Amino acid sequence: TKKPDTAAGFFFNQDISAYLNTLRLNLEAGYSLKDSLTETENTVKNTNTDVETIEFEKTTDKKDNGIYYFFQYYAYIAISILIVGMAPILIAFHKKDLAARVNCSSYTKVKQTTELGFGCITYSIALWLILVLAAVVAYGPGAVFSTNGLLCVLNSFVYLFVIGAITLLIGSFSLNSSTLSLVSNVIGLGTSFLCGVFVPLWLLSDKVVAFSKFLPAYWYIRNNNMVSGFTGEALEMSTYWKNLGIQCIFAVAIFCIYLVVNQNKKKN
Repeated sequence: TKKPDTAAGFFFNQDISAYLNTLRLNLEAGYSLKDSLTETENTVKNTNTDVETIEFEKTTDKKDNGIYYFFQYYAYIAISILIVGMAPILIAFHKKDLAARVNCSSYTKVKQTTELGFGCITYSIALWLILVLAAVVAYGPGAVFSTNGLLCVLNSFVYLFVIGAITLLIGSFSLNSSTLSLVSNVIGLGTSFLCGVFVPLWLLSDKVVAFSKFLPAYWYIRNNNMVSGFTGEALEMSTYWKNLGIQCIFAVAIFCIYLVVNQNKKKN
């Protein structure tokens, strides 16, 4: 009797299969049952190997690893907070009556766009600073401001522009609070499960990973995995900067889509 899906059960099944296969081969080779059992027993005894087990928990500081998990989940936390917190303000400014009232005033369009843009940037950077400060409090300045820690911080700052552009795009639509919450969950949870935030990339199928490359969160998580060593991929600065560049391209592309959508809404 064995527990399903346990390591001990798996290896026990493997031992039984090896024994029976060896016995079958001896019988097919012409040995009698008695001789086959003897030869099989000798074979099994001779295949025992001394194995040295290395416990990495004894050599790895779990507290230092905590900062990498913090920035791993940052991808979900930041996008959820920004969409739920900043999008309602943007939606309010895009409502037909309020927009018409502001447009007919002496307040210039350039001034409206500039001040609203600076407000969004201030809100986003304030959120980022609060999350980085939380990491400093939780894991200490030594972990956050180490070389690898600063690489994670820079990666999170660049990804902030991506989720900021996503929030601007969502805020350009007239959504109610229930729909906005639904959109936030779909985007936040969807990208987290597909891009390796909740489920490690090496556990995902090749097709899912291929699809996730079309999402900006994948390139953020890949950088974080390289820095932390979660997937065993060596940290190469050329790849790290390339992934940052891809995130910037996503941010620019999403922002351009926002401008087109916003312009069409104004025309209508």
